[in-house]
Amino acid sequence: LGDTGKFEALRAMRFFHRFADAELWEVIAFSRFSSTRAGTVIMKEGERGDAICFVIEGEARVKKHGHLLGVLNPGDCFGEIAAFSTVRGVRSASVEAATDIALVTIRANALKRASDTCRMHFYQAFLEVLATRLSQTSARIASL
Repeated sequence: LGDTGKFEALRAMRFFHRFADAELWEVIAFSRFSSTRAGTVIMKEGERGDAICFVIEGEARVKKHGHLLGVLNPGDCFGEIAAFSTVRGVRSASVEAATDIALVTIRANALKRASDTCRMHFYQAFLEVLATRLSQTSARIASL
């Protein structure tokens, strides 16, 4: 992807809807964009990690102890639990590319060096993601 394609990919994600254009360009500057083939383990449960990933294209499966927890689609993020853990985090689940997949990866240390406004928008968006996941998990538990 060229810079314009990277910008458009981030702008299309709900996660980045509060970010000003200048903040998206800042995110692009400290992010890594990559592609991975289907079947590749992107993150492995139990391993240390400090990166957050966002799916640009494709699909990934989240598994814990071999059990499918969910499917990630374009716009979804993963890896934030280990990245924001106070003790350099251990991955709580594995993520495997179900299809060929395009990702944007952001290291926690790079995010710490971002502007105050950019960091604030990241933290607000992560709170929304985590609140949604908690609500979904509560609904699943209630239906057991």
